[in-house]
Amino acid sequence: ALWPKPDHFLPERFLPDAPPRPRHAFIPFSLGPRVCTGAHFAMAEATICLATLAQRFAPRLAPGTQVFPVCRLTLRPGERLPMLLDRVA
Repeated sequence: ALWPKPDHFLPERFLPDAPPRPRHAFIPFSLGPRVCTGAHFAMAEATICLATLAQRFAPRLAPGTQVFPVCRLTLRPGERLPMLLDRVA
């Protein structure tokens, strides 16, 4: 087990002053035979939420924002990417 008392609900494990947790201990949906049964539902719900936002709002960069792309596995902004959402009529 990654945690002492793995069958207990102990949210204080995630507090800033908690003892260091094992590396890679928090895997949101996990893998293998104990995979989260709600993982597909959560991903579908997130997709629907983003699609709904995309229908109702048009994103644009906040004024004065400079984008510094960083190449990793995919191209992404280097730091923050402040956005404004304009309601679509």
